[in-house]
Amino acid sequence: NDKGQAMNHRIFVGLVIFCALNVLTSCKGASGSDSAIMIGVQASPISLDPRIATDAEGDKIANLLCEGLFVKNEKLEAVPAIAEKYETLSDVSYRFYLRPDVKFYDGSVLTADDVVYTFKSVIDGTVTSPHRSSFEKIKDIVAESPTTVRIDLKEPYAPFLSVMLTRGIVSKKAAEANKDTFGRSPVCAGPYKVVRFVPDSVTVIESNPLYFGTPPTAKRLEFQVIKDDNIRVLKLIKGDIDIVQNAIPPMLVDSVLKNKDVLKMEDTGIVMSYMGFNLKHPW
Repeated sequence: NDKGQAMNHRIFVGLVIFCALNVLTSCKGASGSDSAIMIGVQASPISLDPRIATDAEGDKIANLLCEGLFVKNEKLEAVPAIAEKYETLSDVSYRFYLRPDVKFYDGSVLTADDVVYTFKSVIDGTVTSPHRSSFEKIKDIVAESPTTVRIDLKEPYAPFLSVMLTRGIVSKKAAEANKDTFGRSPVCAGPYKVVRFVPDSVTVIESNPLYFGTPPTAKRLEFQVIKDDNIRVLKLIKGDIDIVQNAIPPMLVDSVLKNKDVLKMEDTGIVMSYMGFNLKHPW
C-alpha cells in the first residue's frame, strides 16, 4: 500500500545516503554473520539528537533513529510518516493528523505534545540548534488534541514540508529527563535505536521492534571511527569492515579498486563540498 511504500522509501533513502556514492565494500564480510554491517567512518558523530545534529555522520545516523512528520523518498519528495495526513487551512496555516500507532522505542506513545516540544525547543533556544533559522518561520504551533497539531507560519513558505517537517521528532519526557546525555541516545520513533555510542570510537544501532513502518532489512549497523586513511583501507581489504563511503584517499583508490575482494559501487549522490569565508573578518 502507499504507506508501506513510503516507509520502504524512507529506509531506502536512509541507507543510500551512506551507501550510494563511490562506495567500496569488502566482499569478504566483516561480521562473520548477517547480524551486523560494519561501516568505516572518518569521524565520530557530534550528536545523534535530530534537533542538533549537523555533522555528516551525526545527521545521517539521526535520520535512521528519528522519524519526522514527513520523510524524504528516493526522489527527495516529502511523504507522510508520523503525520498520516494534513490539510491546508490557508496559505500560512496547516493541520496535521498523527498516526495513532506510533510509539517511541521505550514504549511510550508519541503524541502532539512531543511534536510541539520538538519544534519549540529549537525555536525558543532550549537546545542550541543549527536548524533554528528554518524553524523561526513558525509563528505558532499548537497541540489541538493528542493526535492533531496545528502550525501557523509567519508568511507563506514553499519548502515548509521538506525543510522543517522531515526533522525527527523526539520524546519530550526523555529529552527533559536526560538533557545532558540525550544526544548520545535519543529516544525517537524511527526504524533503528541506539545500542551503544562511544565518542571517537563506535556507534551501534539496531532495528526498533516497535517501529510502525516496514522493518529495515539490515538488523544491526555498526559505525566504526577509523581516522587513519591507511588503516581504514587495510581494514576494508581484510574484511574487518564491510563498507567505506567516500573515505578512500585519492592516492589509494586505484590500488583498492584492483583488489578482487573489494566491490565498487557508484551512483548519483547529494554530497556537496564547499569553502566558507568569513567576509566580516578584518583581514
